[in-house]
Amino acid sequence: MNTFTENSLIVASMLLTIIVPSVALVYLERRKRRKALLAALENTASRNGLDLSRVNYLDGKIIAWDQRKKMLLFTYIMNDRPTMIDLNPISRCYVVRKENGKDTTSILLQIEDANKLVRHSIPFYEQFTDSEGNVEKFDGYSREWARLINNNLKALEIAN
Repeated sequence: MNTFTENSLIVASMLLTIIVPSVALVYLERRKRRKALLAALENTASRNGLDLSRVNYLDGKIIAWDQRKKMLLFTYIMNDRPTMIDLNPISRCYVVRKENGKDTTSILLQIEDANKLVRHSIPFYEQFTDSEGNVEKFDGYSREWARLINNNLKALEIAN
């Protein structure tokens, strides 16, 4: 065997010894955190008698919806307690995409009342927290949730 092949095998084995366990640890930690967030969300929902009809996990954030009671739950890695948002006094919901030059710095779901006051601002993307490769995915999810909420608000208006 020549020196190049031997060196290549040594480097490959060292990389496998270091990289594979590191990747596995990161994956397991993310999975553990996701389970913890889901458990906190489900606990809050059951304590408040909510029936979550839709739940989305968004890379460290979870947003959930109880259509019957018009309640939204949101939690993310930095917050162990889910935020409960009552959508009954809400008049509209829209997406704000903040940019600095070419870079998107944040994507927020803004929820405002009849007086046009923003009551809640839900971060779907934050530049230094989330992967830049997922900006369009987060934008799509935020617009999907805005549509869902607005459609349900319109249905509530029609019913009244």
